[in-house]
Amino acid sequence: MKIKSSEVRDTILEKSKQILETGEFNSLTMRSVASECDIALGTIYRYFKNKDEILVELSKEYWHDALESLNEITYSGTDFDTNLKIFYSHLFPLFTRFENDYILRLRDMSVELKDTGRSMEKRMFDLFVESIYDILVRDTRISLPDNLELHELSKLIRNSLMYSILQKNDNIDQDIHTLKSLIIQ
Repeated sequence: MKIKSSEVRDTILEKSKQILETGEFNSLTMRSVASECDIALGTIYRYFKNKDEILVELSKEYWHDALESLNEITYSGTDFDTNLKIFYSHLFPLFTRFENDYILRLRDMSVELKDTGRSMEKRMFDLFVESIYDILVRDTRISLPDNLELHELSKLIRNSLMYSILQKNDNIDQDIHTLKSLIIQ
């Protein structure tokens, strides 16, 4: 089935994603994508220089969709601890899936593409800080030590959450208990 030129890029990405989900990273080649899309190999190269560029685009799409889903979270009341658990319960599976689907593949990319990934990661982490900040400002019980600002606390919490994710810890009750004891009087 031939596809319209306006749909080629989207089709390339969709078929690439399917190849990655059903096989090994090595299964993703420019030839396999062209074959799956039923288009000429040269057409693929008009849109992407190599499979690394395809992978970066898939990563961008993944995080765009993931961040959009985080923005749609409905929080419960004003308690920071309850809302932080809700936030983490959405965040943990997103990172776990990303790690399983993409991280190992991204390590072997060119420096230029890794820089693109780092830039994307920085934006993502900044958005996490904003989300955590919004969670904190809802709770009127929070009382910060004089030497700590709410934005800095948001960064500390983000780092703590990321550490928990790296440790594959799906339960952050102890972390929240410790934070709560420091900032709620």
